[in-house]
Amino acid sequence: MINNILSYTELEKIFLPILKLESIEVIKENIYNVLHFSKGSPNDTKQYRICAETTGVNSIYKNFEIEIRRLEDKKNGYSGVIIQFRKKKLFKDFFSDPTKQIIIDLKSLCVKEIHEAWFNRIVLGRIIKENEKYQFLYQIGTLNPDWEKQNKLSPLTIFTHESKDSYLIEFLFTPLCYERTSDKTVLKNNWLELFTLYTPSW
Repeated sequence: MINNILSYTELEKIFLPILKLESIEVIKENIYNVLHFSKGSPNDTKQYRICAETTGVNSIYKNFEIEIRRLEDKKNGYSGVIIQFRKKKLFKDFFSDPTKQIIIDLKSLCVKEIHEAWFNRIVLGRIIKENEKYQFLYQIGTLNPDWEKQNKLSPLTIFTHESKDSYLIEFLFTPLCYERTSDKTVLKNNWLELFTLYTPSW
């Protein structure tokens, strides 16, 4: 299988149209070009899981495989984006956490386009499962007060999961909770209502 090693500039081409709330056609066109996916037209409303399995190309950023898990079309837009970064653990990873640089890059992309894109953290450790660690970074001011009951945390979340053998970083974004004003993407006043309505539970 061919490896497609992505630069930070190419990562920007995937994320910035999403964070700028550009049309789903523009978003898909950028993703298809960067990840070499040509099975679907950018205007096709059918959803694809875009990864090495569907493209025949293994797209890698800083040793993590990238997978587009969700790009949902709705009548007036789309309800959410899920982009995953996956990596098997290597011996050297015990000395330096490989997720840190990915998280730094994702945060920097958010700061470029989203007003007040500062993050708080929730860490769930071995209470859930022994030898596994879960961390949620969410935009300050966007924590769903009923997140534990609804299993919906925030419309802008960077989730990390570390197991014995692998790392997972998941970027989750609900664009319907935001609007574009001037040169920044801003949280809507009724974001919580929209988030509860349009974002599926974990």
